[in-house]
Amino acid sequence: MRLNKYLSGAAILSLISSCTYYIPLDNVNEPSKLVLYCYPGNGENTVVRLSRSLPVGSKNVPEFSAERAEVHFFLNGEEQPLQWTDDSLPGIPTQSFYRPGRLNDKDLVRITAAADEMKAVTSSTVVPAPFLADSIRMEREPSDPGKLLFRIHFTDRQDTDNYYAVRVECRQTNYLNGDYKEWIYAINFDLDKEPLLNTNSGLDDILMREENYYQDLYFWDDSQIRGKSYTLRLRANYLPDSEDTYDTPEGEVHTIYKYQYRISLYSLSEEFYKYLKSMNDQHNNELGKTELAPIRATYTNVTNGIGLVGGCRFTQTGWLDNLPAE
Repeated sequence: MRLNKYLSGAAILSLISSCTYYIPLDNVNEPSKLVLYCYPGNGENTVVRLSRSLPVGSKNVPEFSAERAEVHFFLNGEEQPLQWTDDSLPGIPTQSFYRPGRLNDKDLVRITAAADEMKAVTSSTVVPAPFLADSIRMEREPSDPGKLLFRIHFTDRQDTDNYYAVRVECRQTNYLNGDYKEWIYAINFDLDKEPLLNTNSGLDDILMREENYYQDLYFWDDSQIRGKSYTLRLRANYLPDSEDTYDTPEGEVHTIYKYQYRISLYSLSEEFYKYLKSMNDQHNNELGKTELAPIRATYTNVTNGIGLVGGCRFTQTGWLDNLPAE
């Protein structure tokens, strides 16, 4: 047993020490690039955000005005007028271009932009069909009542490559002698029994690497379930609602703790999926953080620039009441 431990440790050290990387520094002094973000497909408006990058060591960079940029928005090959807002509007942040009106499944969006002395940029994406769940259930885990189980049943579309994501939030409300406080936070799930999301390999176990999803947004593609029906099973610790009254030196205290849950479902374009995957790879690159592996680049589909134009459809449940303790 001791010999196996020594061999495993030696193999890991050999693996790490044999890696030599050349990191080019030629692009440190690259000129500024346009940064473009747009997520077509959700809401009443399509927002286009534009800014500029700041290279390492840059000095005296001129102020950038997105409003003066030349931006063109094409929908299925036809140019659409864009509007500009200095102030925030419902669903639209300040200093943004936007195209009013909803988009449809399979709409092709292409955006071009040019500003100042920077290279013109272009990018495109296709609006995906929405994530249509056949059913969503919340229940106590039959084999472990201490676990809360979210069951999301859906059917994958066979005629296209599909990409999905899910995020579950908990709203915790506390009442202390009538005073009300509220917290909303995303849930971190136990994925040991969910093969679509559990991407750990044997090597990950050897290296003691834990796979986490950035900001608890769980995403997957349909390569394992093409055209099939599937039930996603997400497990978390069960937190029971409670009410209690007890005496303190300052007097009687009455407390109430309640938990509610909200499920957000996303259908993503391939570009959006690749962007999320690159962000997640960076988040889980522990060796890179200790300079034992190269830091992975963030994915972009903006030619000559930085950012993302990625289709996204979003649906959300209301707040679901907690399950009873018994």
